[in-house]
Amino acid sequence: MRDKLLAQKIGLAIRNLRHQAGWSQEDFADLCHLHRTYVGLIERGERAISIETASKLASALGLTLSQLFAEVELEADTVSLHTDSQHKEPPNENNVPAE
Repeated sequence: MRDKLLAQKIGLAIRNLRHQAGWSQEDFADLCHLHRTYVGLIERGERAISIETASKLASALGLTLSQLFAEVELEADTVSLHTDSQHKEPPNENNVPAE
C-alpha cells in the first residue's frame, strides 16, 4: 500500500511539473524518450519508476534528481495537508465533542 501511495505522489508531482511547463503528455514523453502510455501510467501512479526513468523525467523537466524528489516531497506535503483537512469533522452547533 505504501508503494502505491509513493507512486501516486511521484506521478502527481510529475504531472504538475509537466503542466507547469505547458507540455502535452505526448510531447513530454518524446522529450523523455519514453512511450506516452508509460508516462500516463507513471502520472496516474500505476507504475513505480526506476532511478533511470526518474533521471530521464528530471532531465526533461530541467531538474536534477534531487530537485525532482524535492518536488515530490513538496507535493506529498500538500496532499497530506489537503487530505488531513478533509477528514476533520466540523464542529457541531452545541460545541459538544462528537462521540
